[in-house]
Amino acid sequence: SLGDQVNFGPQSREVLQRLESLHAAMLLGNHEERCTRLEDPALSGYNWALLHWTARQLEGVRFDLPTDMRLGPVLLMLYLEDARRMHLRPRRWLKRLLPGLVLGLGVAACYGAYNYARFGNIFEFGHNYLPEFIRSEQGQFSLSYIADNWRTLFFGAPFHLTEGGLIFEQFGFSMFLSCPILFCNLVWLCKDLCLRRMNRTKWTILAMGALNVVLLLAHRTLGGLQFGLRYALELVPLSFVWLLISPDRRALTRWESALLGLGLAFNLLGGIAVHV
Repeated sequence: SLGDQVNFGPQSREVLQRLESLHAAMLLGNHEERCTRLEDPALSGYNWALLHWTARQLEGVRFDLPTDMRLGPVLLMLYLEDARRMHLRPRRWLKRLLPGLVLGLGVAACYGAYNYARFGNIFEFGHNYLPEFIRSEQGQFSLSYIADNWRTLFFGAPFHLTEGGLIFEQFGFSMFLSCPILFCNLVWLCKDLCLRRMNRTKWTILAMGALNVVLLLAHRTLGGLQFGLRYALELVPLSFVWLLISPDRRALTRWESALLGLGLAFNLLGGIAVHV
């Protein structure tokens, strides 16, 4: 189970007990993590009552860590590019592609069936039922959120000034500061456009990245309470693929290495300050 097993209803403990009975590996999501930080003043007013109620139900439960990555369309384009270079006939490359495609669709079907069993909708996995979305007239996603979110997503500062000094921002800031490789990717994109080095795989990466950004802008909380901008992390694998498929690149340049090193140190410092 890939996290966020709790805080969606009155039977969080029973859900975990069921997963334990199945010997399932249960990974930590942000909902579980919040239940371990009830004294954090930033949580005041943020789904406070439900968090405390859930925490009482989960007293004594131990949690671990999560991971996530979505690269399907980009990986498909990489495969098609390889097939073209190898001059494979359509029937042959389709035969080689089919097992992985069937497996991926099978996993998606299982998730859809699981969502339908819980909520009566193959696309619903529970977030729409969280109080912060139920209490909003526009729900979890709405184009009306874009006007406010774009400032945070592109230009948001990582801290704000209070009477007690600088406080790290816990509700998102610029994705270029939280994920500096995205700034590198922006530079690579401009360079490739100027030198006319775009190919179908890079256009696919650009399209998937743009779609991800639009959905992020239309999200009410930009990922909620956490240092950085966690939903922007889904763009990072796309940046690495962009780097790997560039024929003139074998390693990061000095300025790129310096920028990523500073970004890593900054996020480590901020993460410790906010979450430890």
